[in-house]
Amino acid sequence: MANYTKSFNFRNGVQVDDTNFVISPDGLVGIGTSQPNKELDVYGDSRVSGIASFNHIGVVGVVTVGTGIKLNASTGIIEATSFTGDLSGAGGIVAIATAGWIQNTVGLTTTGNVGIKTTEFNDFELQVGNNPLNNTGVGIKEGVLTVSGLTTTNDLYASGVSTFIGDINADGGVDIDGHTELDDVNVSGASTFVGDIDADGNLSVLGNSTLTGSIDVDGHSELDDVNVSGASTFVGVSTFNSEVSIGGSIFVSGISTFTGAIDANGDLDVDGHTELDNVNVAGVSTFNDDIVIKNGSDIKVDWDKSEWEFTFGQNVKAVFDDGDGDTSPGLEISHSGTDSLIQDYGEGNFILKTSSSTFKILGNSTESMIVANPNQDVQLYNDGTLKFNTVSTGASVYGQINVARLNGGTNTLSTKSGSLKYGNETSAYDYSTRKSFDVLNNDTGNINFYVDYANVSTADTGSFYWHKGTSSRLMALTYDGKLGIGQTLPEMELHVSGGSTVSGNSYYGGDLTVYGTLTAVGNITGNANFGYIQGNIDASSLIQSVGVSTFSEINVTQTNSILAGVGIGTTNPNDYRLDINEDDKRFFIDIDGNIGIKTDVIDDTITINALQGKATFGGVGVGTTNPQSAVDFREAGQDAEGDAANRMYMYPPKVTTAQRNALTGMTGGAFVYNTSENRLEFYQQGVGWRGLDHSA
Repeated sequence: MANYTKSFNFRNGVQVDDTNFVISPDGLVGIGTSQPNKELDVYGDSRVSGIASFNHIGVVGVVTVGTGIKLNASTGIIEATSFTGDLSGAGGIVAIATAGWIQNTVGLTTTGNVGIKTTEFNDFELQVGNNPLNNTGVGIKEGVLTVSGLTTTNDLYASGVSTFIGDINADGGVDIDGHTELDDVNVSGASTFVGDIDADGNLSVLGNSTLTGSIDVDGHSELDDVNVSGASTFVGVSTFNSEVSIGGSIFVSGISTFTGAIDANGDLDVDGHTELDNVNVAGVSTFNDDIVIKNGSDIKVDWDKSEWEFTFGQNVKAVFDDGDGDTSPGLEISHSGTDSLIQDYGEGNFILKTSSSTFKILGNSTESMIVANPNQDVQLYNDGTLKFNTVSTGASVYGQINVARLNGGTNTLSTKSGSLKYGNETSAYDYSTRKSFDVLNNDTGNINFYVDYANVSTADTGSFYWHKGTSSRLMALTYDGKLGIGQTLPEMELHVSGGSTVSGNSYYGGDLTVYGTLTAVGNITGNANFGYIQGNIDASSLIQSVGVSTFSEINVTQTNSILAGVGIGTTNPNDYRLDINEDDKRFFIDIDGNIGIKTDVIDDTITINALQGKATFGGVGVGTTNPQSAVDFREAGQDAEGDAANRMYMYPPKVTTAQRNALTGMTGGAFVYNTSENRLEFYQQGVGWRGLDHSA
């Protein structure tokens, strides 16, 4: 391997192959990856044979040191066969003397006593807290448990007889499965009895009783005060001699007749048909089903719950009062059977308002007519196609603008119009292209341009100027009739800055001055520097040129001359306007503007044929002249017409599973359409091919 002593400086990064070795412009190094996000980003395994020093190591997986040490970053467990050394000075690590402790298969045991949260150790085999003999604590000695203080147990199981001399305070539940004899029971809170209750004596309940189950009373029951909050069902005859207050529902299966007034202070639920001669509703009324308002048999207003639809009959108006106290409305909405009408009678503005949503007027369920986007543009459509929309600097019109007299045809006025067009590709217009802007007078009159139409100034006034871009002025026509070509301040009626070409005879009433040498007969010898030549160069006769000729621009228009096409690297440009090289190295532009690269064939449907070649672009834009990204297909196919219209989509390569498996050279992000599986698939680096979710 060669040795180089020279240093190299790479300002914008270094890349070796696709992912082998990458240095990004901001100094990040990637090995096995093309998009490093750390100072050193290694995708795959790494080996360091010497000593490596790190200020910080972040591990998300498992670190293995040799064969005896393993650090698991996800569980926090360190595995090692043994440890040798002194950890007494290590912070956060508690060292326990090994004397008296025994490690066996069941755990850690000791032959000595153990104290927990205590500094004064007593004669207990296990002590937690203080000495329970004189303070709050727990101690165990020879199987005897000594507890001093409050004891709380979730579950207490006593297999033998338990004797409690003092009080038992159970803040939680007590579950007793066997026979229980209680001499005196005082229950201050709620008591729940799931099984039967047999009271042989009297049952006296001084407070409220809540019964969640059924009560079966076979005999006579006298109840001085009954409060029923839930549903009550009365199958037989029930007689109430005084007032009945019911807080819950009443279910009556038969016919109920009320001869007097009914005062229902709560809810009234009627499931069947109800006929009311006169209804006065003072509060809120809620209707959960259909509502029909009739005039005789004619339905005027109908609320259909199933369709969530409020229907007004023909010529029925929805009227909104303007609040001025008179009989005139503020707003009416109606339909005559033929026409729909929204009529505003108010003195204020008529406002259609949305919050932040788009406002649309549609010709049918899908065809847009007017679209207004909040804080953006307003769009006008013709037959579903955008024709006009506002922009931040004014408005844009798509297609053409026609200007005509509103009363055209009367008083001998013309019925024709003037037009503004952009992108006129009609074959009848020879000089109009997709990128052309046309001003058309569709009648026989003039196209007039006026400066100072009202003659408000007798001094210098404005002029006409033609520009290229924002800083280059090409031609000027002053208010006093001087024409300047390449000259912004013409001094004569015709002032040309630069050369000129006259195809016909030229006549000069004065002197003709040529600065330089002009030889009109024979050859032009020596160096000829014409600068920028505007117009055509007629080279139909034989011109022999010895040396190098430089042209900033060549325009060949004579189709019947030897310069009908320009050939470079070939003696036979054929019918091509530009032909470079021959055979499979050819580049050409034909008479229709079609381009061929590394081919001599142009298909009728293809404008650019480079099937046998490859291309590399810094950026690609399709359907746009201003790509906003490295690859911009947003507007691709939007302006296509004819057979190419409405084809705004693209195809990835189609392969079978067998063909996909035979592919080589893939890196992460490659994608194909698998015809065997009928799905899109992408290649995940280091994993393989993966399918995309194709659910609706």
